[in-house]
Amino acid sequence: MSHVGRLILTTVLLASATGHVAAQATYKDKDHHYQLFIPKNWEGVPVELRDKSSGMIAKWAFKRPMLGASRSSYPGRIHVFVFDRSKKSKDDGKARPVGEYDRTGLLGAARSFEAWVKRHRAGFPVVKPKKKKVRAPKGTKTEGKTYEGRWKGAGTFRASTDWYSQFLVVTTGEKEYVVECYTGGEDRLEKRYKPVFSQIIKSFKLITPSRATVKRLAKAEANKGKLSPREEARERARADARRVKGWWMMESRNYFIVTNMKQNKRPFVELIRRQLEGIRKLYETDFPPTEEVTAVSIVRLCDDIKTYSDYGGRSGTGGYWFAAAKELVLFGGDKNLTKSVLNHEAFHQYIFYACGELSPHSWYNEGYGDYYAGAKFSGSKIQKLEAFRMRVPTIKRAIKLGTYVPIKKIIKYEQRDYYSNPQVCYAEGWSIIYFLNRGLSSKKHKWHKILPTYLKVLQETKDKSKAVDAAFEDVDLDRFEKHWKAFTADGRRSKK
Repeated sequence: MSHVGRLILTTVLLASATGHVAAQATYKDKDHHYQLFIPKNWEGVPVELRDKSSGMIAKWAFKRPMLGASRSSYPGRIHVFVFDRSKKSKDDGKARPVGEYDRTGLLGAARSFEAWVKRHRAGFPVVKPKKKKVRAPKGTKTEGKTYEGRWKGAGTFRASTDWYSQFLVVTTGEKEYVVECYTGGEDRLEKRYKPVFSQIIKSFKLITPSRATVKRLAKAEANKGKLSPREEARERARADARRVKGWWMMESRNYFIVTNMKQNKRPFVELIRRQLEGIRKLYETDFPPTEEVTAVSIVRLCDDIKTYSDYGGRSGTGGYWFAAAKELVLFGGDKNLTKSVLNHEAFHQYIFYACGELSPHSWYNEGYGDYYAGAKFSGSKIQKLEAFRMRVPTIKRAIKLGTYVPIKKIIKYEQRDYYSNPQVCYAEGWSIIYFLNRGLSSKKHKWHKILPTYLKVLQETKDKSKAVDAAFEDVDLDRFEKHWKAFTADGRRSKK
């Protein structure tokens, strides 16, 4: 691991959140010129772009849930933010957050610590802070303040959680550093974490960057806006592998896989790499882009569901495609499920660019994602496309009970409509795609034109409404629904 994210072990000891004594390590962030102690039983987590947009540059999560803690409790977190006081926003004049991806233009509205707290930690007291002396290189003027308090917000397992936070805010001539430590859900967690948080905040120190670091950062600044899509993706992937202990990178033709899986699982990561490239070839054949897709995506393969959740994965999901970050995120565990989710989410990534950075209707997008989730591989070659068994019983039951969504409605559903009834809609979207690919008795069947017409018009017009209207023009939707139900329920193909 390179110098930026290296953890230098020290002899300092700290009472951990479980009440035991654990070795502590010093984390040095040479990119942003600070260091602080991190308890040994906490692990670094890469920062998702949505968090970067708020100025977050680093985060850690407690490795294990508290013994005996309820499901509503929330393990501790440590976040570090940096706001650049020298950069002024054109619209509001407030300090702008610093991140690695300023050049993407995806950062949110500029804000200072006070503005960020008002938006993200509603109810947290920002009055009467305590002054804090901060260690810094000689000649550096600093002003330190600490805050402590409680606030209410959404939790992992319930709508509202009582949170406890400690903040350190360090202001220099140009920058504002913020260290946030927080937990929530139970009073006893506050009592156990409180001394830990205090020690972490006490350890914060500004450091002088080395000549090598200054040279590297200057080179990165000079290259902003000049890198190719592939070079930019590589730099983003390397940054996580460099800054966060335990993460490493594997490169392929169309993707950069970033993972925290142990090296003894490298054969599985290699299998994922081969499958990604194999399914990509099928996408390119089935959905020719209007122009060459040059975007290169990061595939973040989290070792387990906890890391996936700590990073930003929502409960009940197995993966997601985040277009703004050009990133596909999933986790290991059940290897067969991981591979199915990979095929599904990789389709979202590909079709987004094949349509000119536009996502199709959900019945098409999610339906085709599940259609390819049924792919069976041998190495990087697809042997066959089977029915995605996860969806079959759900849609059969919905047809039997009459609880499915009428075809004329679901083909025009926006994403919010689709997600309002996800179990049925996902199964139905898959079954529509499967029916149009497998349920027509002849290639001359007029309904064979529905899917290619939708793609062609969407690519040409960038208008989803025009695409769906053109695809189903002159189609008797009542008759279509009848034949779709017959095939889905008992396999009867639709005749010409």
